[in-house]
Amino acid sequence: MELMSLLKENKEQMSIANPQKVMNVPIEAIMPNPDTSRRIFDDSELWQLSYSIRTYGVMQPVIVRRLGIGVYELIAGERRLRASKLAGKKTIPAILFQASHDAAVVMNMVENTQRSNLSFAEEAKSYDHYIKRYGFSVEELAKKLGKNPYEIDNKLRILKLPPEVIDKLSGHNLTEFHANSLLRLSDKNLQKEVVDIIISRGFDVAQTDAYVDKLISGKIFGKNAKKGIKDYNIVPKTMEQLAVALTESGISAVLKSRDLKNSIQYTITVSKPMEQMSI
Repeated sequence: MELMSLLKENKEQMSIANPQKVMNVPIEAIMPNPDTSRRIFDDSELWQLSYSIRTYGVMQPVIVRRLGIGVYELIAGERRLRASKLAGKKTIPAILFQASHDAAVVMNMVENTQRSNLSFAEEAKSYDHYIKRYGFSVEELAKKLGKNPYEIDNKLRILKLPPEVIDKLSGHNLTEFHANSLLRLSDKNLQKEVVDIIISRGFDVAQTDAYVDKLISGKIFGKNAKKGIKDYNIVPKTMEQLAVALTESGISAVLKSRDLKNSIQYTITVSKPMEQMSI
């Protein structure tokens, strides 16, 4: 794996720093890592961890690297660092990781993207961040992380959705498969409309796929479906469906259309009820 090869390259440096030795580092001396994937932290979880740290201390040291005299950058352990601050701690046990910048970057990437509680949106944003910040291609990033390029590319596609749609998907614990269903709709306004529908109706992935299928086929229409699907056959189909629905309900209805060059005129003629015939 890429990380192991980088660590081997820095073996001499690391032996000097003795990375297994735990040292107490002032919390205020640790700078946050700009590459961290997690932007939102659950307050209740942080307070629970903070209480545990006040009672038992930090059980697993954070990992830092030295930036200068008395200044460190966090590589792994942001939740522990934040919770320690909440607990009123002045220092935190830390392992000093001294190696090249490349090795530190890869280690941070691995730590960030392997979190079990990282949402699919945070994971996608993390990949996008590393690609833009360090100029990695999808293939290069996949190699460094030991992942399939297709998996990373599929995650990055999610970021094509409007930010508010992504936030709603994450905020309601929906999955990247819901996101992939929405990506089948070409219009962003329609995506915004449909995400509200799947949330309000509690659609699972299969139901979301089925709903999107119907939208694309023209069997149901959202407020912006005409614009999103770009299918002008929706109009005659809708008029025909209305005429059929009236006829099936026992009301005689005849649909006619007239080409007016720049537009088409549709007329539905409905027979009056018998009691109104003499009026």
